[in-house]
Amino acid sequence: MQCERCGDESHWVKETLRQRTADGRVSPTVDRRLYICKACGLHTIVECRAMYVEVYDPETMTKKNVTLDEYREVWRKRDEITSNQLKLFGGNDA
Repeated sequence: MQCERCGDESHWVKETLRQRTADGRVSPTVDRRLYICKACGLHTIVECRAMYVEVYDPETMTKKNVTLDEYREVWRKRDEITSNQLKLFGGNDA
């Protein structure tokens, strides 16, 4: 993304603003981020929407992008981490 003021492409994210749904819940797939141009300091609010999830397909031995709906229906169950696996990565010490 280029800065509207100076054309520079270097930005940093100052904060993430959680998007609320119509019924007041926090949206799990959309947020807004405050980008600040590193060259001139212009503040730009950018809406970010999760569109795809990258998964590894063992049948074709490749990575592929799948929609969020396909991930929820087909891939999420396979990607669930058991508590024993989580302990291997230093999490869930209880």
